[in-house]
Amino acid sequence: MPIALRLPPPLVALAALAFLSLAACSPSLNWREVRPEGTDLVLMFPCKPEQQTRALEAPGAPTTARMGLARCEAAELGFSLSWSDVPAPAQLTPSLKQMREAVVAGLKLPVAESEALQLAGMTPSPEALVLALGQPGAKGSHGRVAVFARGLRVYQLMMLGPREDRPAWEGFLGSLQLVERQAR
Repeated sequence: MPIALRLPPPLVALAALAFLSLAACSPSLNWREVRPEGTDLVLMFPCKPEQQTRALEAPGAPTTARMGLARCEAAELGFSLSWSDVPAPAQLTPSLKQMREAVVAGLKLPVAESEALQLAGMTPSPEALVLALGQPGAKGSHGRVAVFARGLRVYQLMMLGPREDRPAWEGFLGSLQLVERQAR
């Protein structure tokens, strides 16, 4: 079942209140709104993220692509958002698939569940997914990953840690909003 994050305005206010209540219950997660520079999204991080961007020179590409990362750690959990531009629309779906597969291969964690992701304003793709990684209920590393695109930019949202923390993930992913792109 797809995850839909479009709420009517009165429910947005209720969701924000519930989200702030959840944050108040966990002093180690200090949620704050972040607008990563040069992106077209806003989200809540549970700690102040370090942000980096760099230009990528692609052989034969007429323009320089940009790549970025915002990440932080709180309560033994790592939270990150990464993004990159692709040169052509035909590369969006393969790029999302490659991002997802690279995370799974790099972390060497089994995929416990996978579901379609739908965000208001995103570019539709069958590879826009949310994954739960790790053995449910078992000790050891756990993660949640979401990959999606907007225009010619692909995004990856991730939370990793030694335990499952579904409320933290739902707050992180649920806070994500695609907005008008900021000037670079």
